[in-house]
Amino acid sequence: MPRNVRNFWIELDVDGKKTRIATGPASKDGGFDLTVKMRNEGGIVKALQVNGYACDNGVLVLSAHGKDCSQSGHPGAAFRCETQR
Repeated sequence: MPRNVRNFWIELDVDGKKTRIATGPASKDGGFDLTVKMRNEGGIVKALQVNGYACDNGVLVLSAHGKDCSQSGHPGAAFRCETQR
């Protein structure tokens, strides 16, 4: 993790990729939008949308929205999204 973390810090490891992605907003009041897509019955769906933003009153908000997702029974997972490849 960097020495100076802003509102959010994102780290991503992907199988088969040598380089880890680690990034965050440049400004002190910055945010981010993340979209995860996955296969569903041969097509592609936006499975998960995660948004991080700062409100005018200084509150930081992290929200996640998923297509056809449900609360998860798996330890540590807030919800789970399953599709058919």
